[in-house]
Amino acid sequence: MSTFFQDSPRLGNTWDGDPLLRALLAALLPPDVMAATNEHLRHLGERAAGDLLPLAGAAEAQPPRHGPFDAWGRRVDRLELSPGWLGLKRVAAEEGLVAAGYERTYGPWSRVYQHALLYLFNPSAATYLCPLAM
Repeated sequence: MSTFFQDSPRLGNTWDGDPLLRALLAALLPPDVMAATNEHLRHLGERAAGDLLPLAGAAEAQPPRHGPFDAWGRRVDRLELSPGWLGLKRVAAEEGLVAAGYERTYGPWSRVYQHALLYLFNPSAATYLCPLAM
């Protein structure tokens, strides 16, 4: 019997671990925008590999449920969200994942910045990007 066990993969900082993304943004964004956004991108990359992982696990274990009717058959269309899902919602708001593209802080490059944030958030998003896109 073999004693070999392979460790499961571990997600690292999604910003630091993606040199292609960093190079692409350095090519697309003016230097002042790149400098202004770098710290937040690194921060979100760290969160994706840190406190977002348990939220994603909880959200995947208990996805949203649609309750179309109450106990008496009346239409209520209730959406039941788990604590993990609500946690991802809170983090998305804290990090400005939707607002970044609309506040236009970085002018025409705001959308590029927003998409970079969404890309970094995605590995720990448990499909939460779907309602953000809507």
